[in-house]
Amino acid sequence: MPSPVARSPPMVLARDSGKECARMNALNLPRPEWMTEDLVLLEEQARRFIGDEFVPHIDRWHAAGIYDRDVWTKAGEAGLLCASMPEEYGGAGGSFAHDAVIN
Repeated sequence: MPSPVARSPPMVLARDSGKECARMNALNLPRPEWMTEDLVLLEEQARRFIGDEFVPHIDRWHAAGIYDRDVWTKAGEAGLLCASMPEEYGGAGGSFAHDAVIN
């Protein structure tokens, strides 16, 4: 018989008259103050791109030990590579925040 897995309960953010008002876990953390609407859109774009272009092929790539070159070309065309590198060097000219939401 497998041993039970100990799980810690989510952190309670606030209590109102003894009732829990909100729980925090990795899926419902509040957005940080530095997350602008543009960064939220970039994060959503990156998630869609990974889901569409990476996920269907990941097992094959892992078995081969290499990702196809064309996926990196597509990622670059989508603006998902070198986001914080200055434009004069071929990057997107963003900030660390851009890299953070893409990763």
